[in-house]
Amino acid sequence: MEKNKKTKTLAIIALIISILGLTLGFAAFSNTLTISSSATVSPDESDFNINVYGYTSDSGDIYSLESYGSSTLSKPMLHVGTESATDAKISDNGKSIIISDLSVQIKAPGEGAEYNFLIKNEGEYDAYLNMKNLESVFSGGGVSHTCIAGSDTTVNLVNEACKDVNLYGEMVDSDWYELSNDVSAPYKLAKGSYLVLSLYIDYGYHNSDSVNNVVRADGDFSVDFDDIVLEFSSVPTAE
Repeated sequence: MEKNKKTKTLAIIALIISILGLTLGFAAFSNTLTISSSATVSPDESDFNINVYGYTSDSGDIYSLESYGSSTLSKPMLHVGTESATDAKISDNGKSIIISDLSVQIKAPGEGAEYNFLIKNEGEYDAYLNMKNLESVFSGGGVSHTCIAGSDTTVNLVNEACKDVNLYGEMVDSDWYELSNDVSAPYKLAKGSYLVLSLYIDYGYHNSDSVNNVVRADGDFSVDFDDIVLEFSSVPTAE
């Protein structure tokens, strides 16, 4: 009896040692499963989409969206006494938009023209407009320009008259709030929103004195204005 008991005890001890040996054996093996993943996201550049529409109405209401019916031209609004001005051209190559041919035929102080444009964010991103680029447009001095005297025109008179020829503007948002008052920070044009840009070319129209005191040249002269650049970005421009 005692012998059988000892035999059973040894068998149990041996079984335990065997189980521990198996456990230690399994613990000595290991495996690591590593899953490496990546994705490349390439947004469609055309989803960043700012469009410009020209004024085509005869109503005189520049704040009505229905007044802007063209993606290729904008009709001028003539000041009293002004006989002619060309239609502004709008061209879009998918990368940038160019507005050109703002040209007014002026014969006397007080004459000029106004051009209006609807700028709309029709893309999938909010856009940020660099307002610092427009500081000269919204300032009293207007955009820098150069006057060139005609062949029979006195240069000194042209230089004096040139000071009273101006290109300047203002801009309002969809709530008719004038953005021209603050150019210190980028303006956020949310997707689906729009701006109305008005540009004026005139001769002495906003002179602090009467237009009768504006210097007149004794012949033809032409005026070349610096380009106006409206720069939009998907992120705010650095200060």
